Amino acid sequence: MQNILFRLGFLACFCSSAFSGVTYPPITIDLQNKPPGHQITEFRTLTILIDTRIDVININAGVGFFLIQVHSYMGNITLSDDSDAQISGTNIGLIWKGNSENVAHFYLFRDHLALLDNITMLIAVSTYSKYDPVPGGCNLSFETEIAPYQKISESDDFITVISQPPSQFGNFCNRSNIVTRMYYLYLSEHDNSTEQYFANIQKMISVDDIVKYGTLVLEGLTANRFKQMYSRYAGTGRVFAAVSTRLGRSAAYVPAVSYGCDVAAWDADCSGPGKDIFSFISGLAFALLWLFLWRKFGIPVVAVQLAFLLNGLLVASILFYSQLGDIYIFANDATFWTCFVCLLIVTQKPFGCLTSLFYIIALSLVGSYAVIFAVNYYVGGNLPYILLNTYRRITVANFGSAVIAPPYQTMDICQTGLWVLIFCIGVYVQTRSSMGRPPFPPRRADRARARVDENTPLIEPNQEMPPAYFEAVYS
Repeated sequence: MQNILFRLGFLACFCSSAFSGVTYPPITIDLQNKPPGHQITEFRTLTILIDTRIDVININAGVGFFLIQVHSYMGNITLSDDSDAQISGTNIGLIWKGNSENVAHFYLFRDHLALLDNITMLIAVSTYSKYDPVPGGCNLSFETEIAPYQKISESDDFITVISQPPSQFGNFCNRSNIVTRMYYLYLSEHDNSTEQYFANIQKMISVDDIVKYGTLVLEGLTANRFKQMYSRYAGTGRVFAAVSTRLGRSAAYVPAVSYGCDVAAWDADCSGPGKDIFSFISGLAFALLWLFLWRKFGIPVVAVQLAFLLNGLLVASILFYSQLGDIYIFANDATFWTCFVCLLIVTQKPFGCLTSLFYIIALSLVGSYAVIFAVNYYVGGNLPYILLNTYRRITVANFGSAVIAPPYQTMDICQTGLWVLIFCIGVYVQTRSSMGRPPFPPRRADRARARVDENTPLIEPNQEMPPAYFEAVYS
């Protein structure tokens, strides 16, 4: 019934364009001399009433099936065929299986809420033989019988990519000899242009290009490969792809794209890892509390341990921010936190000797990162996720199953260079300024009591003698 209404809608649009004197010729894709393993991509800019037909003609007799996919930018479209199959979205596709005819017809609709806007689409057709695995052929929950596309859902911390298992040609759901691997490709950071969008999708359509340009997701993070979670990096687009292989023959799913945010509200939702006033207030309160404790009690041991603790936390977070965090053994929380705490302790051991020098190093490392964190608020970048991913691991359930794999692009490289520069300057300046001085200054209260003037007696009868090391330290 749904498909009948869909066809009636298409017929109504066609009649409307006919009576208005405007015609919309079908899009023709010619597969002549295109045996299995070939791919054809076309850019089409369709305006106003774009509801139209796609004709795939001259299908080679050796083609067991082909995958037609359509990609649009910021506008849902619907793709249907002569059967009951139809799917809506921005990255969609359908499978056509061979029959006695060498022509296939598809119908393309768009969201008519934005009818007057132009819309750019990328149409691609990939041909396969009957010996290749069928992407999404063992569909369990999606709308169409065969589901070669992927669906994306987003939360504040995750991007979840869901796909359906492949099958052998002929709807055999025996997947024991079919291996599916997931890939991803980052777009340029904070670039939501249509050129970047379509250029990177084109890199993730064919199997060869996916392997060439994509990054392979390591296995073992999750038991269900067809529900893969990724850490969310707002404002950095990512193309997700999947490749199924059987007996050395491979087929690719329809790639899907996510920016980790609402592209329609780019400035408000995609400008950084989060700008919560609560974070500012809590950080300021903690800083004021720590300043009060130091001025009141002035115990160097406490200040030193805090600096070393923050330094160890940052170093351990940096290590797990890299590819180390995507190794499957660290998906287990017990293993992860055991190793994390061990790294935190190990990074503090060298600070037992030469406490003053290493205290300066620890403060410079943490302080320079804090500067980069603040700069990121205005210019963008992904280095704040070094600590944010650790925070997510603490607070978000099942975050250990997510692919961390952070983007490291031009802005991140520049900020890393600035981080190193500030760190080196901090170590140099503090080392020079502390030469000839005690490693840790006395409390202000002690200095106030020790301050003398012209009325202070030279010798007080009840004055306690200073300890033996006093002259050596404070002379």
